[in-house]
Amino acid sequence: MPRRKVVSIAPQEVQGLPPELPNELLKVEEVMNTFKISRTEVYYLMQDGMPHYKLGRKDGKKTRNLRFVKTELAAWLYDQKVP
Repeated sequence: MPRRKVVSIAPQEVQGLPPELPNELLKVEEVMNTFKISRTEVYYLMQDGMPHYKLGRKDGKKTRNLRFVKTELAAWLYDQKVP
């Protein structure tokens, strides 16, 4: 079987992606450390509307590829402020 050629595309070359996006993606562990909360609490907050992205599988199977965008988390956190 012939090997497939792998082509790297810089994020700036993908239409619609802001150039700063790759530097702003956080993993679950980074969100846990940033907010000083447990993994379980991160998942509860996701169910309650914390913005996140699931990368990878779309067949319903569990994936460990959850990502969060810093600016979206900041906006979401600001919206959670209690007057």
